[in-house]
Amino acid sequence: SSDLTSITVVSPATLTAGTVNVSVTTSGGTSSTVGTGDDFVYAAPVPSVTSLSATTGAITGGTAVTITGTGFVNGASVTFGGTAGTGVTVVSATSITVTSPAVLFSGKIDVQVTTSGGSSVTTGTGDDFTYTTIVPTITSMSAITGTTAGGTSVTLTGTGFLTGATVNFGSIAGTSVNVVSPTSITVVSPATVTTGKVDVTVTTTGGTSATGGTANRSEEHTSELQS
Repeated sequence: SSDLTSITVVSPATLTAGTVNVSVTTSGGTSSTVGTGDDFVYAAPVPSVTSLSATTGAITGGTAVTITGTGFVNGASVTFGGTAGTGVTVVSATSITVTSPAVLFSGKIDVQVTTSGGSSVTTGTGDDFTYTTIVPTITSMSAITGTTAGGTSVTLTGTGFLTGATVNFGSIAGTSVNVVSPTSITVVSPATVTTGKVDVTVTTTGGTSATGGTANRSEEHTSELQS
């Protein structure tokens, strides 16, 4: 302090942007915070990402990542290639923990932090994260019977589904394949000249789902023509 009417001070770091009251405490008490003369506004800076504790993870998500950077404030969000991360915790102004989300694509993406101050730039390599493929699996199907004429709508539930996945009923390709999410695909059964059980398989860049279980068995029944 320089005299009885003036004090100099350096503002502390904070994780919360917005207006706060500045108060002075002496042996005589604490200054009132009524009014606006003691208002101080913390403006959130544009955040930056300098490094990630984990730079690879499976497309199924679930990889714990600690983000190191600057300008992190409470309420920050994190995206992995545009998909929101989960369990975001702002530990400090320079550290965030987050869990990678499941995605429908593989390869290298940017991890981006967004706050009220803006979004981190993605021109460097410190925010690079690579999604690796896994062999898809089928755990259940919404329909396990259909006619040899095809046309049965089936929802496949499983893991590791990617955009561009194909579905086969035995050796015949299903139609109208739609990858709804990393765990769900809708498909229409194809026509066939053979009755009996076939294995339904999903193929992605990660491989082809295993057969031999019961979850991916589809019983094809012949329908009779009505006169």
